[in-house]
Amino acid sequence: MEYDRRRDKRLLRTFVICALGLTLIAPAVAAREKKGVDVVVMKKDGTIVQGELLAVRGENLLLIKVFTNEGLTESLREISMIKVVRKNKFTKGLGRGFLYGALGGAVLGAAVTNETSGGGGLAMAAIGGIYIGGIGALIGGIAGALAPSDEVIAIEKTDAIYLAGISSKLRRMARDRS
Repeated sequence: MEYDRRRDKRLLRTFVICALGLTLIAPAVAAREKKGVDVVVMKKDGTIVQGELLAVRGENLLLIKVFTNEGLTESLREISMIKVVRKNKFTKGLGRGFLYGALGGAVLGAAVTNETSGGGGLAMAAIGGIYIGGIGALIGGIAGALAPSDEVIAIEKTDAIYLAGISSKLRRMARDRS
């Protein structure tokens, strides 16, 4: 029984094309489901509102309260502090690191395979993908854990230029960024 190297190459090529396709499509799918950041708003009178930032219209924040799903509009002039709550990115970094490491490892494993060995191309691609994918997952997880987390925005002034800068910054974090 003769070993067919062309079959291995076709399988590897199919794997790489599928993996690259998923890598390119995933951010587009995730972009459709984007939500605004979670914020904790402390007003000047001491009340605290927690919710998702939907949009910023002028000097007003449009929020959805966390527990009641009630819409709410808060003016930046009445707010003393905004805490932007960000989730830990450890698992996201872990997954991305494994994906990119596995792709690179599979390509590298297939490239360094000795052509005289029988049936080793696909096996070396899989082994390279697993080992380098594991290293990529470790690096990605560490990078995700070290990514910046919560941010506190203190509103110290009420002049229009200062509030416009804060509005612009918050608009980039809202669900509706227009």
